[in-house]
Formats: sequence, structure tokens, C-alpha cells
Amino acid sequence: MNKIDNFFETSRCQLIFYSQNLSNPHFHSNVELKFILEGSIEAALNGRRYILNEGQGFIVFPYELHSYRDINSKSVCLIHYAQDANSTYAE
Repeated sequence: MNKIDNFFETSRCQLIFYSQNLSNPHFHSNVELKFILEGSIEAALNGRRYILNEGQGFIVFPYELHSYRDINSKSVCLIHYAQDANSTYAE
């Protein structure tokens, strides 16, 4: 395993839904959508930090370095979408 393996995530899933409120800096080839349903988290994207509160969302495009830190989240939805998973949405 080389250094890049620590930062690059791969997934066999084309579209996944789950909640994750904490992560180390990483990047991947999927588009990532994160929605705060209840509570707050801190998101970092390419060196900038943002506080996300209930009702807000966050979009991470492929290969952008990002991470999350839980503040007081209660419910978060995270969606990964592979760009090539469905040609209908590829454009």
C-alpha cells in the first residue's frame, strides 16, 4: 500500500445512503452529497471549513479533499453517486 491509498476511497456501490458524521481527510471518484437533517457538523473542503446546520447540504465533487467533524449531529444523510453509474445522469 502506498501513501495515496490512505486518502483515496473506492466503492463498489453505485449509489449508497448512510450517515457518517466523522472522517479523516480523504477523496474519491464519486460525487458526494451530505444533508444535515438534525443537528450540526463541521465540513472541510480543500482547506476551507464550513459549519453545516439542520436543513443545509454540502456537495463534494470527485477528487476533492474533504473531511467531517461532528458538532452535535443527530441525523445526517450521506449519498455517494458514481458519475458513470448511470449514463442518464452522466451529463
